[in-house]
Amino acid sequence: MYSSIKTIKSTAKEQLLSHMWTAVLFTLFYLLITNLCTFCLAFSPSSGNVFSFLFYEMNILLINLFSGLLQTGIAAFYLNLFTERQHCTFSDLFHAFSHGPDKTLKVTLVLSLINTVCTLPYAIYSLFFMPEFTMEQLFSFDYDALKYMLFAYTLLTLGELIYFFISLNFAPVYFMLVDMPNLSAAKALKMSSWLMKGSKLRLLGLELSFLPLQFVSLLTFGIGNLWIIPYKNTAAASFYVDLSQKRTNQ
Repeated sequence: MYSSIKTIKSTAKEQLLSHMWTAVLFTLFYLLITNLCTFCLAFSPSSGNVFSFLFYEMNILLINLFSGLLQTGIAAFYLNLFTERQHCTFSDLFHAFSHGPDKTLKVTLVLSLINTVCTLPYAIYSLFFMPEFTMEQLFSFDYDALKYMLFAYTLLTLGELIYFFISLNFAPVYFMLVDMPNLSAAKALKMSSWLMKGSKLRLLGLELSFLPLQFVSLLTFGIGNLWIIPYKNTAAASFYVDLSQKRTNQ
């Protein structure tokens, strides 16, 4: 029988307490890197013609691939923190760069392509059908501008929701790349889907259980995320360990 969400979170919290400041500094380090990537993306043209749109999408893909490498590093850090197999260090963030980066890149590419397909209606609509509006029109609540924007963001939200539910199948894949380094990218994705069979609602429940804390974090202008993110990631490691142990013993 799988552990309850309450047990998973309490076990994660217990393990995290002895490494809290290391995890907080690790999170800050990671956020600085990812925010720098986002800052660079802001200077890429995203509209105007097909070529600028494709250039923008290519930049997003490159950033996603780089983020995937870091995501494997995050999995390595929190798996080490939770299981105490090895001492968790800042160098864990770059784990994938020296442990089969091609596998991580292939996994991330597959997930990025799934996301692209899910959000393709939004991309096509915003590029070919939505007119450009001035800031004055947007801030004056122009009816036509709001109508187009609302429809565009409805398409985007639906696409991201579809991707989110599909991605639940592959939630443990980065942990698996660390935990089972001999797996190929295709095998890791396949085993991840097998591992999550019957547990997607449990994982969704775990994710939703952090919403109150994330709301509180908004009141601190996001500073609280320096503690909430380590807690969530340690809980994800706890969920993976519990899932892999119980599922393989069935």
